[in-house]
Amino acid sequence: MDIARTYAALHDDYLQKPAEARQAARNEIEGRYNDVGQVIDWITEQLAGVEDGVRGAAEREKDLEPLLKEIQSYEAQFGMCLQALSALAMTRMYYDGSMDDRSALIEEQRILDKSQGFLKKRQVLAALMEMKIGGMKGAPIALPRGTQGNALKRLVSQTPRAAAKKQLLEAKVEMRTSLRSGESKLRSEAEDRKGEIERIAAASRTARTLLTDGTDCWLIDDQKD
Repeated sequence: MDIARTYAALHDDYLQKPAEARQAARNEIEGRYNDVGQVIDWITEQLAGVEDGVRGAAEREKDLEPLLKEIQSYEAQFGMCLQALSALAMTRMYYDGSMDDRSALIEEQRILDKSQGFLKKRQVLAALMEMKIGGMKGAPIALPRGTQGNALKRLVSQTPRAAAKKQLLEAKVEMRTSLRSGESKLRSEAEDRKGEIERIAAASRTARTLLTDGTDCWLIDDQKD
């Protein structure tokens, strides 16, 4: 991300430098883009191990909760990689001088293709987790929660058996909500990355060039004139 920001900020300066310097910058941008792609491949491979863990896990909160947190960790890493790919792709477009719709679509498709493996594995993993969470069974009885730690008041307000059922339901709802919100966030981030590239191409389309013959001036829209 730092490299993308730096080279984007220095783009105008690099236009004044020799072609060799511009090509060296372009090569580094491409190299970092490929590095991030390899990280996505590595994260995707890790999901296979998590899937094995989910398949072999007992349907208990204490066994499933660590696996859920591991999934969330890989989701966060994947989201950061998408941001980096998008930033590097846009910077590469600057240095290639290709700020048109076709180039934007090519970059969007590259990111989409690189993301598909992770998203598909994550979808299978989420389905397995949903089944495990649905089969969770809690303790037969539990101490009711609430009433500021007063055990007697808790027992009066709710029976231990009812408290156990309630706590199991709360745990299931919380875990499912976390799992589903992760998928929603990933989809949103993917759309955000696509939107960023589209906005760059749109900004290029609206750019106008001022021409003059020394007396009169015209604004020329490259897409229409």
